[in-house]
Amino acid sequence: MVSSWPHGSIAGSGVSVSAHSIERALKAKGWDVEFIKPRFPAGGYLATSAKRFFFNLRLRSDNRIADGAPIAAFDFDGFFFLQA
Repeated sequence: MVSSWPHGSIAGSGVSVSAHSIERALKAKGWDVEFIKPRFPAGGYLATSAKRFFFNLRLRSDNRIADGAPIAAFDFDGFFFLQA
């Protein structure tokens, strides 16, 4: 699962809450779930948006994605993934 939203429910709006709820539900059903997320603090809207954009640019070379496993991405995350 990929989400570049800040991970606090207030900073990340409903996106963060939804993504983590789906993660918990999948794990409860026995799925092996890995959350791919950046490590930057929430800031202003423009600064956070720029950080999210560059996080997504780097995803194309992330080995965790290269193995072809199914991916769930939230909001605009994953828009740079290569097409199969």
